[in-house]
Amino acid sequence: MIPLDLQSVIVSELQTLFDGIFFPKYSQDTDDLSVPVPLNLYTQALPTESGGNLEVYMPYIVVQIQNGKQEEEMEPGEVTVMLNIGIYDNDPANQGHAHVLNIIETIYQDLFQKRTLGGKYFIKTPFEWAVNDDDLWPMFLGSIQTRWNVPIILPTDPNL
Repeated sequence: MIPLDLQSVIVSELQTLFDGIFFPKYSQDTDDLSVPVPLNLYTQALPTESGGNLEVYMPYIVVQIQNGKQEEEMEPGEVTVMLNIGIYDNDPANQGHAHVLNIIETIYQDLFQKRTLGGKYFIKTPFEWAVNDDDLWPMFLGSIQTRWNVPIILPTDPNL
């Protein structure tokens, strides 16, 4: 199915894009300055085994298929994909939003420089993003909403 393939292609792109980039890691010891870790990438949702403790999955990006549409038979379809970002940063300066904004900017620049992923998925505007304005310290959240043109499915019957 095209949306699942698009999701997989986006995850692969993010793995490559953030390879070698590290972020603060959650620790139950608030004085722990543990070694930074790479981003965790998840499809559609976070795992459920943490009992609601989101911090254990941070840092993360969840690549979530939201919806799709096909308005015209001979035009590309469109799939909307949300990227949900979660960062843990227990630095008392309370500036973890900078990590989220840097992730958003890195993704934005990569996608709009390339324009196409997997040779068949073309990113469209608008590219919308947001950061959580609630004080959730030491968790910092953000999201990106992307829209993608997906390939046209042509009929196999040449008489149609």
